Amino acid sequence: MPTTKQTIAQWPFERLYVAPFTQRRGFDERSLTYRMVPIEQARQLTGIRVLDSVVDRLIKGPGPKKNPRYRGYTDPKLSATVHKLTGLTLPELRLHWHMQVARDLLR
Repeated sequence: MPTTKQTIAQWPFERLYVAPFTQRRGFDERSLTYRMVPIEQARQLTGIRVLDSVVDRLIKGPGPKKNPRYRGYTDPKLSATVHKLTGLTLPELRLHWHMQVARDLLR
Protein backbone atom coordinates (compact mmCIF):
# COMPACT_ATOMS: atom_id res chain seq x y z
CA MET A 1 0.00 0.00 0.00
CA PRO A 2 1.57 3.33 -1.04
CA THR A 3 2.02 5.95 1.61
CA THR A 4 1.69 9.65 1.07
CA LYS A 5 4.28 12.04 2.34
CA GLN A 6 2.71 14.37 4.86
CA THR A 7 4.38 17.63 5.71
CA ILE A 8 4.21 18.99 9.21
CA ALA A 9 3.61 22.71 9.02
CA GLN A 10 6.14 24.80 10.88
CA TRP A 11 3.58 27.64 11.07
CA PRO A 12 0.03 26.22 11.16
CA PHE A 13 -2.88 28.51 10.33
CA GLU A 14 -4.01 28.76 13.97
CA ARG A 15 -0.68 30.33 14.97
CA LEU A 16 -0.83 32.93 12.18
CA TYR A 17 -4.47 33.99 12.35
CA VAL A 18 -5.40 37.22 14.14
CA ALA A 19 -9.09 37.86 14.87
CA PRO A 20 -10.57 41.08 13.46
CA PHE A 21 -11.84 42.16 16.91
CA THR A 22 -10.14 43.74 19.90
CA GLN A 23 -12.98 43.16 22.41
CA ARG A 24 -15.58 40.54 23.19
CA ARG A 25 -18.67 40.43 25.37
CA GLY A 26 -17.94 38.93 28.77
CA PHE A 27 -20.03 38.19 31.84
CA ASP A 28 -19.02 39.84 35.12
CA GLU A 29 -20.02 37.46 37.92
CA ARG A 30 -19.70 40.07 40.65
CA SER A 31 -22.15 42.56 39.15
CA LEU A 32 -24.09 39.94 37.14
CA THR A 33 -23.83 42.06 34.00
CA TYR A 34 -22.23 41.79 30.62
CA ARG A 35 -19.41 44.09 29.63
CA MET A 36 -16.81 44.31 26.91
CA VAL A 37 -13.47 42.72 27.77
CA PRO A 38 -10.29 42.96 25.70
CA ILE A 39 -9.17 40.04 23.55
CA GLU A 40 -5.51 39.20 23.82
CA GLN A 41 -4.26 39.52 20.28
CA ALA A 42 -0.55 39.18 20.49
CA ARG A 43 0.40 38.74 16.88
CA GLN A 44 3.16 36.22 16.70
CA LEU A 45 5.82 37.25 14.22
CA THR A 46 7.41 34.31 12.49
CA GLY A 47 10.75 35.97 11.86
CA ILE A 48 10.40 34.99 8.20
CA ARG A 49 9.99 38.22 6.28
CA VAL A 50 8.05 36.67 3.40
CA LEU A 51 5.49 34.97 5.63
CA ASP A 52 5.14 38.02 7.89
CA SER A 53 4.43 40.24 4.88
CA VAL A 54 1.78 37.79 3.59
CA VAL A 55 0.08 37.78 7.00
CA ASP A 56 0.27 41.60 7.11
CA ARG A 57 -1.51 41.76 3.77
CA LEU A 58 -4.18 39.36 4.99
CA ILE A 59 -4.73 41.40 8.17
CA LYS A 60 -5.12 44.63 6.18
CA GLY A 61 -7.69 43.00 3.90
CA PRO A 62 -7.93 42.93 0.13
CA GLY A 63 -6.54 45.92 -1.67
CA PRO A 64 -7.80 47.48 -4.85
CA LYS A 65 -7.56 45.30 -7.94
CA LYS A 66 -5.10 47.69 -9.58
CA ASN A 67 -2.66 47.51 -6.67
CA PRO A 68 0.58 45.98 -8.06
CA ARG A 69 1.57 44.62 -4.65
CA TYR A 70 -1.57 42.50 -4.64
CA ARG A 71 -0.21 40.55 -7.63
CA GLY A 72 2.10 38.68 -5.26
CA TYR A 73 -0.77 36.40 -4.30
CA THR A 74 -0.46 34.62 -7.66
CA ASP A 75 3.33 34.25 -7.65
CA PRO A 76 4.13 30.50 -7.86
CA LYS A 77 7.45 30.84 -5.98
CA LEU A 78 5.77 32.72 -3.14
CA SER A 79 2.99 30.14 -3.03
CA ALA A 80 5.55 27.31 -2.88
CA THR A 81 7.42 29.02 -0.04
CA VAL A 82 4.21 29.59 1.92
CA HIS A 83 3.26 25.95 1.30
CA LYS A 84 6.56 24.74 2.75
CA LEU A 85 6.06 26.87 5.87
CA THR A 86 2.33 26.47 6.49
CA GLY A 87 1.24 23.35 4.63
CA LEU A 88 -1.19 25.52 2.62
CA THR A 89 -0.69 27.10 -0.76
CA LEU A 90 -1.14 30.86 -0.92
CA PRO A 91 -4.67 30.70 -2.37
CA GLU A 92 -5.62 28.12 0.29
CA LEU A 93 -4.19 30.34 3.03
CA ARG A 94 -6.18 33.33 1.72
CA LEU A 95 -9.35 31.23 1.56
CA HIS A 96 -8.87 29.89 5.11
CA TRP A 97 -8.17 33.42 6.35
CA HIS A 98 -11.27 34.95 4.73
CA MET A 99 -13.49 32.07 5.88
CA GLN A 100 -12.25 32.43 9.47
CA VAL A 101 -12.85 36.20 9.41
CA ALA A 102 -16.37 35.55 8.11
CA ARG A 103 -17.00 33.02 10.91
CA ASP A 104 -15.75 35.50 13.51
CA LEU A 105 -17.91 38.29 12.10
CA LEU A 106 -21.00 36.08 12.05
CA ARG A 107 -20.35 34.86 15.57
